[in-house]
Order: sequence, then C-alpha cells, then structure tokens
Amino acid sequence: MMKMMAIGLVMLSSWTNAERRELVAYDNDDRMEESEATSAMRALGQAGVMLATKSDLTRDGDFFTFNPAGHSQSDYFSGFELGCEKPFPYQDQALLGWCSGALIGDQYVATAGHCIREIAGSGTSCSNTVFIFGATNTQVATGRFPADTVYDCSMIVAGKLGSDGSATVDFAIAKLDRVVPQSIATPVKIRRTEQAVLGENALLVGHPYGLPKKYNTAPVNRVSSSSGNYYHWNGPFDAFGGNSGSGVYSLDHNEIIGILVEGSQDFSYGTNSQGQSCIDVNYCHPKPGQDTSVGHSVEYECSPSYEYGEKMVGSSQLYAECGANPDNSIVRDTTEMNAVCAQMASLASGDGNGNGGGDDNDDTDGGSDGGNDDDNTQNSEDDEKLWERDYVQYAAGGVALFLLIAFVFMCYRCCRRSDSNKTRGISVYQNDGSAVALPKITGVTVV
Repeated sequence: MMKMMAIGLVMLSSWTNAERRELVAYDNDDRMEESEATSAMRALGQAGVMLATKSDLTRDGDFFTFNPAGHSQSDYFSGFELGCEKPFPYQDQALLGWCSGALIGDQYVATAGHCIREIAGSGTSCSNTVFIFGATNTQVATGRFPADTVYDCSMIVAGKLGSDGSATVDFAIAKLDRVVPQSIATPVKIRRTEQAVLGENALLVGHPYGLPKKYNTAPVNRVSSSSGNYYHWNGPFDAFGGNSGSGVYSLDHNEIIGILVEGSQDFSYGTNSQGQSCIDVNYCHPKPGQDTSVGHSVEYECSPSYEYGEKMVGSSQLYAECGANPDNSIVRDTTEMNAVCAQMASLASGDGNGNGGGDDNDDTDGGSDGGNDDDNTQNSEDDEKLWERDYVQYAAGGVALFLLIAFVFMCYRCCRRSDSNKTRGISVYQNDGSAVALPKITGVTVV
C-alpha cells in the first residue's frame, strides 16, 4: 500500500510539472553540459555520437588525438568579433565535429541524410568519417579520445534526402566498423510508428557547430501532416549547424522521436562601434500575443518555415523501410537493413540490448532472438521454483523455532510451579500416568 501511494505521488508530481511547463524561448540559451544534465537525460544522451573527419585525428597507442588549439572558435569564425551584442557561450571550447548522430543498434547509427556524401551527393564520405562517443567538454579539452570510443564508418545501410508528399525526408543509417560494447554506449529504442505528441517533453543531444556534447530541452511545438511513415515536427530547441543528425528523445517515454535536420539561421552579422565585423547568436522571440504557457503551438519571430522552431524528421522514417518490400532507392543493403530492423524491434519490445540481428546472428528475418523468449520463460519458471523452495524452507524453520521457544517457556513455567520436584529433570504430562524425566536443555543451535 505504501509503495502504491509513493508511485501515485510521483505520477501526480510528474503530471503537474508537465502541465506547468512553459515553452523554452529561443532567446534563452539553455544548452547544458554533460555535468549539468540530469541522470535521466544522460541515460538517453549516452547514445549520442559526434561525426568528425578521420584525417583530423591521429592514432597514438590506445588513443586518438587532435590539437584543440588548432580547432579553436577564433579560427572557425576568423575575422569576426564574437558576441558583440549578446553573450556568445562556449568560446573557449574546441570545434571538432560537423554533424551528430545516435546509436540505434549494436553497431548502427542514425543521422541526417544531408550529413553523408553517399546520400547528399556532397560533403564528407563514409570512408572519411569517424564516430566519437563520449565527446563531452572535459574529454574534448584533453585533445584525446580512448580508442574504444572512436569508430570508422563501414557502410551506409539506408538513407534519403528529399520529400515524400509534404513531409521532409532526411535520414541515414550508418554501420560502424565494429560492435559498440555496452561499457561505451547502449542503443536507445526508437518510436517506430506513432508520431510525436504536441506538448511532449523532448531532449536534443548533439554537437552544435562541432562543439562538445550539449543537452537542450523543448516541447513538441507542431506536428506536420504525414505521408505514410514519413512526417516532420518542430520544436524551439537551441540548435545550430552541427546539431544536424542529433537524436531527439522523449523525456516522457525514454525513446527517440526524431532527428534534427533543419533550423533557423544560426548567427547574425554586423559591425560594432569600432568598425569590427561582428557575429552574434541569432535569437528568436515569441510573436506578440502568443500564449507560451500552453506548452505548444507557439509561433516565433524567426526565419520563414521555422516559426514553430527547428525541424525534426519523425523517428518512424528509420523504420519505414522495414517491411517486406523495401524501396531499393533508399535501402542500399537489404541484409544489413534486416539486421537494423530486427534490433530496433528488439529494443522496442523491451529486450533492451539491441542484439536482435547483425553479422553474428542468422535470425535477421523478423528479429527473433534465437529462442531467447523460451529461455527467458524457462529461467522465470526456474526462478519461481527456487523461490517457492526457499519459502518452504524458511517457513518450516520459522515454525520449528517457534515451537522450540514455546516448549522452553512451558518447561520454565512447570519448573516454577513444582515445589516438590528437586531433580534436574522436568516432569511433564503429570496427569497421564508416570512422569517422564527429560534432560535439562542447556543450549539450542539453529541450522
């Protein structure tokens, strides 16, 4: 009863906080470092990955290294004074990546289609792309990454850049050169068919303009009409170029609900009083008269097409080609796509480890775990039998101990009542014929 009451209080608190939550305005830069994010956010964000250029890293024993000073923001924004009118955060942090992604299988990463040359027709190719897990501000500052956190791009499994009806389509699924151990990162399940929900609390995890990993929250502000499994939605995230491909997670359901692909203009340019060229973060403000307390459907004074915030493609795009007849113009390797689909299905069903397919698993034709369900059922039955056996043993022991204590107490009372009995024995059943002398109990050992 107390546990049920506690659960009820937690649910009531969560519901109340969700109802009171106001829309995150663009003019508040609420990006967070890894150390500032909550444990619930980090549990999702650990699947986030930075996309970087292979030639920017050098192998040095058990590490990959780079020179942070050679990737400074002063070089990136060469010729501009930063933050002339408003704060320009993270100026001291190095810029290494150019896109972001999220782990959706044991060796599969989802990102934006426009991040990969094989899909977009320009940019960095798979063969010159590395995926770096754990690229936080503290790790990037050292200029070195443990080798087991850096992965090559093995192949592009599927992807598309374009549209389907009125829905934006922009995604890619890349296979890494090896399986990612759970000590490095674990895949997060995706919402495969259902759309994001207006007002749903969402979390963006990625690398804005190549910075170390940043966290940012915002609600789902608008959901577009769909075309089959393809649709897009908007949310007022503090996002920049480099966030493209970032996984966007539901904080209400702990699953991926989108991939960030587009947004309003990142920076504004001008000249200060000294005649210096300036660059400032471009801020958007709610339009006059907008009610920001409702948690969604708020319009902002932003670039055209982004009045409702940055654009995410729905996570269902990743699962759209998991049917019996995938589009060969989107799916580039059917066997690998079957493995991805099986792992996504496995995660969605609660298996939790994403090992529903892959090169080492022949069961790629529907995501079966090779009999794991039967094994889990048998294990559950065995555990139940063990529990029942232990329960019987503990119950029997408890009854025996109770009877022993009762027996000792009864003997003690008999001794006190018998004035004539001066022997070392104890007379019992005195009304039933001859007394039976029992030895004095000097100690009890319970086993």
